[in-house]
Amino acid sequence: MKKFNLLTTLVLLLISSATVNAQYILSITVSPANPTTNDTINIYAEVAYPSASCNDHTQSYFINGNTILANTLHCVGPMTVICNDTDTFSIPPLQAGTYSFILQVDAGFGNSPCTPGIVAGPSDTITFVVDLASSIEDSPSVIETNIYPNPAHDHIEISFAGAEALVEISSITGQLIQSEIQKNNRNIRQKYDVSKLSAGTYFITIKTDQEIIVNKFIKE
Repeated sequence: MKKFNLLTTLVLLLISSATVNAQYILSITVSPANPTTNDTINIYAEVAYPSASCNDHTQSYFINGNTILANTLHCVGPMTVICNDTDTFSIPPLQAGTYSFILQVDAGFGNSPCTPGIVAGPSDTITFVVDLASSIEDSPSVIETNIYPNPAHDHIEISFAGAEALVEISSITGQLIQSEIQKNNRNIRQKYDVSKLSAGTYFITIKTDQEIIVNKFIKE
């Protein structure tokens, strides 16, 4: 009888331990990476469960000011096999500003609608910026350009191949911030200090004899 009670206790402890660590948030990503007020925003949450099945789930979100509270509940199976799934939250266009997406992931047993366990699942937060949409779109170009890093903190590096060009950095309102002529070179690569700029969206205009290229970058 004592052996039976001990075995029962061990089983309960194992179940309890599995419940505490029943789900994991592997990553949260925002698409597009630099959304504007015109964009529908898709947020992808990669989750994992140490159970045989986890694709049966329900999810919801609630927008409170600049905070988006989201929850997903996966109904898992009894077998101990790692299961990965991707939860997608589609958010309609938002006003310009900085937003926090807070996700809580729970697990339950049985078919949907299943009931989450007593122990709350893990949560994670991702922050993203929505900028005002501009009538100026990124221009298709026959000259390959690259802006790195984007978003930027202290500096940006602009590189392109082709010809001599006038490079201009301007604000989203059209105010010219910096202008510089890059001499003819097979591969032009120039670093610009943006540490003193306020956070927001800026335009980089590259003017050559062949075309005018307009790109955007985000200053964080």
